[in-house]
Amino acid sequence: MTFEQFWCEEPKLASAYRKADEIRRRRMNEELWLNGMYTADALAATVGNMFAKGNKNKYPSEPRPITRNEIEERQERERQAKVEKIKATFMTRALDVNKKIGGA
Repeated sequence: MTFEQFWCEEPKLASAYRKADEIRRRRMNEELWLNGMYTADALAATVGNMFAKGNKNKYPSEPRPITRNEIEERQERERQAKVEKIKATFMTRALDVNKKIGGA
């Protein structure tokens, strides 16, 4: 906010600038936090794996969901992947049974 705006414009303008600055700072803080999460994931997947015995950490294959829609989309994709895996397992077992029955 400029000097002229502060002294010559509407008093409500100062509170709007203050609110806009608060929103900007909150957004920056969340971006920095998310950047820290990605950095922690990268360190766990590299340096952490050097010392890990057993399960190894993997860097996420896709970005973290932020919005509610992104979270719901990811959950739906994961659910669909589980369904497809179950279908594939069932089909494999069905083929094995058919081979045993057909060959007997």
